Amino acid sequence: MTTAGNRAPPRVAVAHATSARALVAWALTLALPLGVFSALSTRLSHDAAMLLALMVGAAIHWVFRVVPDFVIGLLLLWLCVLLGLAPAGLAFSGFTSPVFLLVLGVFLLSALLTESPWMAHWSDLLLRYTQGNTTARLGAVVLTAIILTLVLPSPLGRSALLAPLLQPLAGARNPRFQTAVVFAMAQGNTLWSTAFLTGNPLNFVLLGMLDVQAQQRFQWLSWLAAAAAFALVVALGLAVLLACLLYRSGPKVPPGGQQPAMLAPLPPRERQDAAVPVLYALLFLVVLTRPYHQIELHLAVGALALMGHYLAPMSLQALRMRLDWPTLLFIATLAAWQPMLHHTGIDSWLASYLPLLARLAHTSVVVNVIGVSVMVGLVRLVMPGAPAFIVLASSLLPLAPALGLSPWALGFVLLSASEGFVLAHQHGVLSHLLSEAQSLGMSLDQRRLLLANFGAWVLRVLALALSIPWWQRLSLV
Repeated sequence: MTTAGNRAPPRVAVAHATSARALVAWALTLALPLGVFSALSTRLSHDAAMLLALMVGAAIHWVFRVVPDFVIGLLLLWLCVLLGLAPAGLAFSGFTSPVFLLVLGVFLLSALLTESPWMAHWSDLLLRYTQGNTTARLGAVVLTAIILTLVLPSPLGRSALLAPLLQPLAGARNPRFQTAVVFAMAQGNTLWSTAFLTGNPLNFVLLGMLDVQAQQRFQWLSWLAAAAAFALVVALGLAVLLACLLYRSGPKVPPGGQQPAMLAPLPPRERQDAAVPVLYALLFLVVLTRPYHQIELHLAVGALALMGHYLAPMSLQALRMRLDWPTLLFIATLAAWQPMLHHTGIDSWLASYLPLLARLAHTSVVVNVIGVSVMVGLVRLVMPGAPAFIVLASSLLPLAPALGLSPWALGFVLLSASEGFVLAHQHGVLSHLLSEAQSLGMSLDQRRLLLANFGAWVLRVLALALSIPWWQRLSLV
C-alpha cells in the first residue's frame, strides 16, 4: 500500500502512465486492424482490405501519440510497398504532391520571417500592450492568426509563424493559461481558413470543381461575403470558448514573470530583413490575382520562397532549426493517401454508398447540413483532411440539389467540417503546436484542451447551420 511517505516519484508515475498508454495503443493496433480486415475481406479486394486495416492501425497510433506522427506515416508507406499494396512511386507520391510543395514553400517563407526581427518585433508589441491582461493577450493571438490567414494560404505555414510566440506569450503561467494559448493559436489559425479564399489551398480545389459561372462569381470578396455569417458566428463562439478556458486560470500577471525585451526599432537595417515584407506583399498579390495569371499556387509560392532564400540566404544551421522537418514528412505521408485509396478502389467503394444520402435527405436544409457535417467528422477520425474532402466533394457535389444546397454551399460545408479537429492526429496544426509546446516544456491540461477542441468542432457545425438564412438571401440554398 502506498502511503504519503513512499509515493512513487513524479517521473516514475509519468513513465508508468506512458508505458501503459503504449501497451493500450499496441493492443488496439493489433486487434482493431485484424477485425477490420476480417470484416472487409469478403467485400473488398485483399489489397483494399489490407490498406484499410493498416490505415486504422496508423490512426490508433496517431490518437495515442506513442511515437512521432511522421514515423507511423512513413511506416505505413513502407508496409504498402513491401506488401505489394502500391508501387513505390505511388506510395511516396506525396513528396511531389502540390499540397506538400505548397507547405514546403510556405515553411521556407516562414523560416525567413522567423529568422528576421519582424516576428520578434510583433511579439514585443503584443507583450507590451497586453501586459497583465490575459484576455487581451489571447485576443491578440487570435487577431494575429486571422491576419496571417489573409496572406498565407497554408494553415501549417501559419502555425510555423505562430509557434515562436508560444514561449513569450504563455511564459511561466499555469497550465490552464498555456492550454488556452495553444487552443487560441490552433483554432484561430483554422476557423477562418475557409472563410477567406486565400486561407486554405483546398478552397482553390473546391473552386476548380465548380462550373465556370460559379468560378467567376466566387472570387476573393464574393467568397468572403458568402462566408460572412459563418465567420461572425465562429468569432463569437470562439470568444465564449476562450472565456470558459480562462475561468479560474489563475493570476492575470505571473509573479516575477519576464518582461518583454526591448528590440531594435523598425525598420530593420539589414537588406535581408527588408526583403521579407516585400516577399509577403508579392505573395498576397500573387494569390489575389491568381484568377488572371492562372499559375498553380504551389509553384508560385515555391518560386517566391526560393527567390527569398536567394536574396536573403540563411545558414544551414538556421534552416535546420527553423524548418519543421517532422511535420513536413508527416504531411507528405498524408498526401499519398488519396492516390493509394484510388489505386486500391477504396474511394469508388466509399462513393457507392454515398448516393444513399440522397434517399436519406431531409426536407429541412438545416438537418441536411448538420448530417453532412457529422458524417465528415466521423470520416475525419480515420482520414486526413485533404483526402477526406477530395473524396467526399467528388462524390457529393452532384447530390447538392437533392440536399437543398448549391454546389458552392455544399462544398463550403464539406470544407469547413473537414478542417475541424478534436485530436492531434486530425490536423497538422494542432500536432505541430503540441510538439512545440512539448519541446518548450509547457504543461498543458490535455483534458481541457480536448473538451475545448470538441466545443470548437460543435461551433463549426452550429455556424454552418446558422449560415443558412444568409445563404437563402444570396440564393445559395
